[in-house]
Amino acid sequence: MKVTAAVGALITVSGIILLVAFAIQSGLLGPLGRVILAYSLAVVLAVAAVVVHRKNPGNAGVTASGAAAVITSHITTAVLVHGLEWWPNWLGTVVVLAVMGLGFLGARAWKSVAFLMVGFVISFIAASITVWPRMSDAFDVIVLILVPSVAAAWVWHDREHRGVVSMTAVVLYLIGSIGVLGTAEPGWLAVAAFIGSGVALAVREFLDDDVTEGVEGTVGVEPAQRERSGPEQWALVMPVPGAAEQRGLRLLPLYFLAWTTAPLLSALGPGPTFAPTVALVLGLAIGVAGFGPWKARTDPRMNAVRWAGFISAAWPALHLGSMDSDGSWTRMPALILAAAFIWVHVFRPSQLGKVLVVLWTAVALATNTAALVLTMFAPSYLLEHRFRIDALDVPNVTLSALLIGVMALGLIAVLVARRDRAEMFEKGAALLGLLLTAVPVIIVLTTAGVRFSLAHVLVSIGWMIAAAWMMLAPKRHNVDANMAASLVIATVAVLKLVFYDMQAMSGLTRVSAFLLCGLLMLGMVVARSLRDRNADLSEGKEAKGAKKISDAHATVTAGRAPATADGHADAGETPDDWGRPSPS
Repeated sequence: MKVTAAVGALITVSGIILLVAFAIQSGLLGPLGRVILAYSLAVVLAVAAVVVHRKNPGNAGVTASGAAAVITSHITTAVLVHGLEWWPNWLGTVVVLAVMGLGFLGARAWKSVAFLMVGFVISFIAASITVWPRMSDAFDVIVLILVPSVAAAWVWHDREHRGVVSMTAVVLYLIGSIGVLGTAEPGWLAVAAFIGSGVALAVREFLDDDVTEGVEGTVGVEPAQRERSGPEQWALVMPVPGAAEQRGLRLLPLYFLAWTTAPLLSALGPGPTFAPTVALVLGLAIGVAGFGPWKARTDPRMNAVRWAGFISAAWPALHLGSMDSDGSWTRMPALILAAAFIWVHVFRPSQLGKVLVVLWTAVALATNTAALVLTMFAPSYLLEHRFRIDALDVPNVTLSALLIGVMALGLIAVLVARRDRAEMFEKGAALLGLLLTAVPVIIVLTTAGVRFSLAHVLVSIGWMIAAAWMMLAPKRHNVDANMAASLVIATVAVLKLVFYDMQAMSGLTRVSAFLLCGLLMLGMVVARSLRDRNADLSEGKEAKGAKKISDAHATVTAGRAPATADGHADAGETPDDWGRPSPS
């Protein structure tokens, strides 16, 4: 029935075109008569669709008649704008939008997704045809990018076909953006329309809680029990069969928007640096939005936005860096990207737990190293020397030091984030990060006017303080691990301080410093031993107090035991080897 209705609508539209052509050939109608005839037929088809819907809402002819009316109206408008050139572009655009709005309202009232999709696609094409000859018209640019896709996405609320409508709106929005970015004037208005329409589409998808509804369930825990217990007791959430695929399809429009907007704007936007800069800020803003308070951090939409935002910011950042052939200020986005994007994935919650920590840390270090090279040296210099490291000189010291500082803090954070369950990898990463902190600290201090040797001494002292902090940690933490790590750090700090930082000092001064460091390490060990002994004594006193209370309670209970028939107190029953009670 639906196929027949669609064929009938196509035949009807073709018949209208043939009728108008015949009237033109016969000389029966002038230009004005043709326009009036075409619009009249469109109105007749729309009225027929309304009448049929009132009598039989489920009739397939309703959608066919409504679609035929919309198509006829749009074709007539296009002829008036481009064929006869009677109307200016802006007037044709207004008529197209008005007809599109009526079609959307009719589709929503009739709950016909087919009518909505046909009207949406045809209206988008008609708006594109109306705008294209006048790409310098700012109003038409906004109409082409913004109105049809956003209106279609917001007008439809039926959950069953929500994903299809949203995905179509996103795809046509991206297609329209490809045709307009970089060609429309003024360029800033095209970029603003592109970002505004993308945000409007994303907000519609982000606020739709249906995308995650019914895709997960708590297994084996009753709701009443879940309310009484803590989150850690019912955190096992198992997916409903087919829930992952269902949720992925519902989130597909949001994925497309979050992953493509920043790279598309950077590649096609106006200006050599304007569009990439705006795209970089947009990508980072999308990533930061994933940490906002509007949804739970574990919501799949928040996770998708975080991933897509920071990763998609990579392209405009590298785009800016590659275009800067001599200076260094535009390579600062590479540093921002390393700080905001790379290390986020190291601490990303995963169902696999710690399995991917090593992998993501390696990826972070490799990517940071590439960004470090890009930050230190101009791309033209790299190409000139064919990436030969031995031929590179005059690095950008400040930016490279900051980037190494980012790497160091990321490695230390690997241990801090997992300090309760840290293993050899986390400890090694933190130790490497602590060693790397020397580079940015020394460069910052020397830039501020501190002598180079004194800056090294301050770094060594900082390492000693870190070692003391770890060694004096409370006993309830991992004693052996803290002790071993603190000794390693302290040993490295002492060796660096005595044999490198104090090279200009005389032998007696160096020996004195070495002796002082040794005494400091011994003092740390003694202080730790005293803390452990005090902790043991405190635990022993608490255990003795608890035992006395238990004995007193047992004595009171025995004194209150009932007497037997012979006048003696019943000492109770004790179980035999099989667990059965036997008289004592």
